[in-house]
Amino acid sequence: PNEKFCFMEELYDKCGGLPYDPYKQFCLKVSDELEKPYDKCGGQYYDPSEKFCLMEELYDKCGGLLYNPYKQFCLKVSDESEKPYDKCGGLPYDPDKQFCAKFGDESEQVYKMVTIGSQTWMAENLNYEIDGGYCYNDSVKYCKKYGRLYTWAAAMIACPEGWHLPTEAEFETLFTAVGGISTAGKMLMSATGWNDSGNGLDAFAFSALPAGFFEGNWDSRERYYRDEGEYAIFWSSTETTWNSGEAVGMGFDWMYDKVHSTYWVQSFGNSVRCVKDAQAE
Repeated sequence: PNEKFCFMEELYDKCGGLPYDPYKQFCLKVSDELEKPYDKCGGQYYDPSEKFCLMEELYDKCGGLLYNPYKQFCLKVSDESEKPYDKCGGLPYDPDKQFCAKFGDESEQVYKMVTIGSQTWMAENLNYEIDGGYCYNDSVKYCKKYGRLYTWAAAMIACPEGWHLPTEAEFETLFTAVGGISTAGKMLMSATGWNDSGNGLDAFAFSALPAGFFEGNWDSRERYYRDEGEYAIFWSSTETTWNSGEAVGMGFDWMYDKVHSTYWVQSFGNSVRCVKDAQAE
């Protein structure tokens, strides 16, 4: 009895001097002189130095750490290091190229991001559902392709926490960083998707997409969608000084290399690219 024990009329070697349930547990040698019983996982043996058991399923440890695979994911941060990260809306993401956008209603979405000069921008159009945000032609397939088109009032409150709708001056800073407004369109437009060979170079991975826009009345109940494939207009937060019903939008056109700073009726619908708050850098 010092070395063995009886279980269900069968003899077993003790584990580190202890009896155990061989149907639910196994004996693991943890050092040259020490053994220890461990609970099986889904009926399987495993090495607890490399794996862990959760809800009767086996998972590899992440950098030697336990984590919740339902809420977290394991990211390789270097050739020799791994680290657990919280999922975003239930999805894993690459924190070097993407960020987890958190909105006021506690919803989360993953977005690409890019740093150009001193600014960090969303590298895809905002697609957060809010009153005043619509899919081109009222079709979900265009929201998946281009993000939503927002009235100016909706655009002003749509950006996630830590990000905001850029001012006209912030757009100008972006255009200066890519070589000036005269060629900023070509530099920032996506390399595919524009009509009649009007694609850009996408030299900075900003990937401006030809989402078109809509003309709408004051409450946007009537919307006329137009120019998908040919134009992209991004709202700024800057209102015109002479007409409170208009705001500045940055226009990208398949026919021109430059960006056009124009004035848009605030009930019209344009794309949104948020820029990261300076204090959040």
